[in-house]
Amino acid sequence: MMRASVILWQQLRYQLVSLLGMALLFALLSGIDGFLAALYGGVMVIANTLLLLWHSARAERLEQQDAGQNFRIIVRCALERFVMTVALFAFGLLRLGLEPLALISGFAAGQLLFIIGGIRSNR
Repeated sequence: MMRASVILWQQLRYQLVSLLGMALLFALLSGIDGFLAALYGGVMVIANTLLLLWHSARAERLEQQDAGQNFRIIVRCALERFVMTVALFAFGLLRLGLEPLALISGFAAGQLLFIIGGIRSNR
């Protein structure tokens, strides 16, 4: 079985490709506003993956030490990712005034590839 960090780095590469593809698609459909919103949505997913990668590296270092500590790392990571996602959505939509469809599409495309990458790595 592959280490979690190796899988996450692979997923990060897929997300970068998705980010560029979705941003270019919205650039063609909606111009610069759509491009920036889709780019922002994709960057949100990448930030989430980087946070997960950081927590995963910490958990792997503590792997042999304490199962309770690893569980706390997992819970903390989930909470941090949730709060960061909500805050970035609110900032992008309310403060920056980004186009909602493009922002959500950029985010959804990155998340979809994250899920597909996770399923493929379990085979």
